Amino acid sequence: MRRLTWMLTVTAMIAALLMGASMPALAQWFGGGEDDPRQAAVASLESVRDALAAPAAADLDPGAVPGYAVDVLALIEGENGAVARLEDVAGRSADEFAGSDLTAILEAAEEPAEVLALVHVLAAQQRLEAAAEAADLQDALYHVEQALGLLSE
Repeated sequence: MRRLTWMLTVTAMIAALLMGASMPALAQWFGGGEDDPRQAAVASLESVRDALAAPAAADLDPGAVPGYAVDVLALIEGENGAVARLEDVAGRSADEFAGSDLTAILEAAEEPAEVLALVHVLAAQQRLEAAAEAADLQDALYHVEQALGLLSE
């Protein structure tokens, strides 16, 4: 009897886990659960923020900072990265800001909040690409937090 109870408990836990993992797919299948681009951008930025704010990031040896920065850049770049998500929300391409003075754009604050959030993430990306010490990671974290703040307005 005890073994049967244990097996039923394990089976119920596995079923609950599988149902939880499949709920987004089921919602999409039945026409619900459309992804909100803004929520997707916020979730992506939260992942970047969490990686940069991790206690391990603050305690890195200088030699380990570039490698850690590359790992965080993977969350920013790519098809589902923060930049791509913010491009969808802002309606602008990151390429439009190539070669631009990002600091001047941010200081002028003449763009909509979504565009400024994109520019903040591009500034964070620049910091991470040149990261040599933990302070560079903190600078990138500042820009990611600013982007999150702009998206929550």
